[in-house]
Amino acid sequence: MKILKILIFTLFLTIYSFNVAYSDEINYEGDWIRASYTNIKITKDISHWEFDRNFFATHDLSGDNLVSYGIGEWKEKPNVHRIRVIDSPAGYFYWVPGVGYQDFENRVDWSKTTEIHRDGIDFVVDIPYYREYSNEGMLGGGFGIFVWSFRSDKVYYRDFKATFDTPSGTKTYHISEMANWVEKYIEEEATHGTFTIEKFPPYVFTKWHKLSDGTPCGMDLTISWDATRRFQNIKAQMIVVRYQDMGEDIFDIYDGPADSSGRIETRLEFEHAGNEESKLLIEFVTEEGNWGTIEAPIPVNGFFGINISEPVPVKGIFKKSPKDEGEFNF
Repeated sequence: MKILKILIFTLFLTIYSFNVAYSDEINYEGDWIRASYTNIKITKDISHWEFDRNFFATHDLSGDNLVSYGIGEWKEKPNVHRIRVIDSPAGYFYWVPGVGYQDFENRVDWSKTTEIHRDGIDFVVDIPYYREYSNEGMLGGGFGIFVWSFRSDKVYYRDFKATFDTPSGTKTYHISEMANWVEKYIEEEATHGTFTIEKFPPYVFTKWHKLSDGTPCGMDLTISWDATRRFQNIKAQMIVVRYQDMGEDIFDIYDGPADSSGRIETRLEFEHAGNEESKLLIEFVTEEGNWGTIEAPIPVNGFFGINISEPVPVKGIFKKSPKDEGEFNF
């Protein structure tokens, strides 16, 4: 069943990779830390109609032969730039530059005013627009959280029409005839920044080992970050994978929203030893919905009678992480 799930997940990502215009996804594997980040740019559609000033003169139209005008029914504008949004653990959102995420119910609305004043024609028209999005596929997931992609290929708009008396009779013109389509988007870079992880001591032991002052052994851990935007969510866990298939001990360190910069300092004491698959696991979702993971292996030793303040004697006997400090630049 586990293999089947992996195959299905891989199939989703394969299909998705042919449809999504990524910025370059960031993947990092250092001496200690392994991490990835989706790095998708933020795109907001502000495309709209703008009156063609030459249209009315070319067709010999003026305020003198204007009969009526007004907003009409909804119409669609296909063959426009394809736009995608991604959701977050809290629900579906869309990004408004300078504002942040707004509720996203498979539809994004905007409006734009177009106007023209010539030959007695004074049109000032506020036209509403929207895009509908359909679920396209899974972007990634972790901790039971799945991030999905939604795609839109059309823009819908309210028609504006004007009726004129012409030599050949009364004729009604639509906004698609009287105006030019201006395709315009606001695009911003994805959130970028740095996560830093620090741990002490190099060799981590269970709490049943005692320090020289008699206090239990453990691990001091610091997680800090500095980014260009806030985070919808940061979740950090220490996962101790016990020997002899005895399961996992999971230590919840943090789970919640976070400012663009921050710091977590904690001390963990372990009841059971953990093999080399034991790790610190961090998942984060940026303000605009980009998703990243960081893994740092940290084995936990469970033997007695060692002075952990002197790492040389235990080298080759006990296990430790390759480094005690690492960074992920995303």
